[in-house]
Amino acid sequence: MGAQLNVTLYTRKGIDDLDRYPELDADHVSERNRRFYERLSREIGSLVEHKDFVMGGVGVETTITYADNVKEMMENSYNVFRWFLPFSFGEQLIGYREEKTSNLFVLDKVE
Repeated sequence: MGAQLNVTLYTRKGIDDLDRYPELDADHVSERNRRFYERLSREIGSLVEHKDFVMGGVGVETTITYADNVKEMMENSYNVFRWFLPFSFGEQLIGYREEKTSNLFVLDKVE
């Protein structure tokens, strides 16, 4: 008998006029936009309690390339400046700093 892996990917795109939110038109989490990303982290963290959340990422003009290996997925994705994980990544990812929130681990791109 063989094992089957069922993976469901959910993609959410948000396109907005950044002229209205100039603090979000940046390539990293900064003091100017930290409040937005902290709120987003809380919202995503609340989903972790009720769903089988695997990981997520956010940025400007972001491309997340799926791979079975989490590290490979993160290294082959572009313009992600905050990753959301329900577990600690467990090793240093070059260019990112890991931080624990209430029930989520976030990895912020280092300036």
